[in-house]
Amino acid sequence: MYFCSVGVNAIAALEMMSEISLDIVNDSIVSLFECPVCYEYLAPPIYQCKHAHNICSNCKLQVTRCPSCCEIFLDSRSVFVEQIAERLLYPCKNVEFGCNVKHSLQDMVEHYNDCPHRMYECLPGKATSSRWKGRSIDILMHIKKGRSIDILMHIKNTHVESCWMVDENCIVYELNVFDGTEDIQLIAACHEVFWYNFKCDTTEKKMFLAIQYIGPKELASNFTYEFELRANADQEMSINMKNRTHPDTEKVSDIYESACCVVLDFAMLRYYVGSDNNLCFNLLVKKIVTMDSA
Repeated sequence: MYFCSVGVNAIAALEMMSEISLDIVNDSIVSLFECPVCYEYLAPPIYQCKHAHNICSNCKLQVTRCPSCCEIFLDSRSVFVEQIAERLLYPCKNVEFGCNVKHSLQDMVEHYNDCPHRMYECLPGKATSSRWKGRSIDILMHIKKGRSIDILMHIKNTHVESCWMVDENCIVYELNVFDGTEDIQLIAACHEVFWYNFKCDTTEKKMFLAIQYIGPKELASNFTYEFELRANADQEMSINMKNRTHPDTEKVSDIYESACCVVLDFAMLRYYVGSDNNLCFNLLVKKIVTMDSA
């Protein structure tokens, strides 16, 4: 039993060393796959000069001579280097902001769309042609480190009217919602940040409301949003709906189309609006409490 145990431990140690060695070898090769012009990782199509120095396809269009040896670049592709590139695991370009995942070139494209450390656009500012971009990282981590959250701080400072800082909100639209209304705002609740999406579609004759969690998509299911609408004439008459928050990687139009959010026909909504077709409802964002988190 003693020798068997030692043998098992030795095999496990060798397997661990093998994994570490492969990781070291992978990283050392990846470090060589940098374009000498833009310093981004080389990805097919990859071209080369007369002395076999490589360059990415974008930079080849901008420079005519190799920065390493001053020879001209050829129009032929470096097939062997491309084959190696497709077998390597590359670090995410957001590694300096906390993303430690590694993927193949093919899988990395999808990862960039979902990476929680990626750049975010200012959605409320798009209507005014705002080109601001920033990041959203865990609020608690930032509070502990005394740093600000880019997207939250930007909207608080630039679009303060589009930022709510409480979990429960009474939302009022004083205009005629049946004329068509679309609204995007930011909610800071439960130590997290969320996109608030509201739309009254005059074509479909429907009202839509969806809350998206800003961050890793797998955490979106940890939160819910509750919608409560009461009739002005009869306070006993009400509509209550509850959904899990949606990942911010989903297109809002797809969420509306799937009807997995708050959806009300205008025919139903008319029983709940005011005399001027204005609308008032309550919205509550909550974290799901489980036995593990309690």
